[in-house]
Amino acid sequence: MIRKAVRDDIEMLIDMYNLATQRLLEKGIHQWDYPWQRKQLAELLPEFIVFEKESRIIGAMVLTEKVQFNEHPFEETVLFLEKLVIHPDFQRINMSDHLFEYARKISRVNGQEIYFDCWAGNEKLINYYSKRAEQVAILSEEDYEVALFRL
Repeated sequence: MIRKAVRDDIEMLIDMYNLATQRLLEKGIHQWDYPWQRKQLAELLPEFIVFEKESRIIGAMVLTEKVQFNEHPFEETVLFLEKLVIHPDFQRINMSDHLFEYARKISRVNGQEIYFDCWAGNEKLINYYSKRAEQVAILSEEDYEVALFRL
């Protein structure tokens, strides 16, 4: 089941984000700061969408409205998908497809396009996302590049 997050989800979200971040760090990918803080996730709670299976949160994403991403302006307000995570026990079996489909439904209802980004140096992830979305730009950050996708 995919649903809006509630306050009772925060502990499971912290655990899942910390575990996923540890796995990324082990691979040399410094995508997120570690450890995740309760306050940080609580502030995002109204925008959090969780993927629950058998009373366990196995995935999550944040959907916010944006008019631009970094220096890339959008023609109109879009939904921006960020902090997409799948619990490491459920990775490599396309579970993020369920969250993408949920986001697509929201975009159809709202009449808004959906964008998301990822580190441009993660070729495996770029290939995965390219099968599900259109890559529209490579954007420079302070000391790295990100790929921007339209879902």
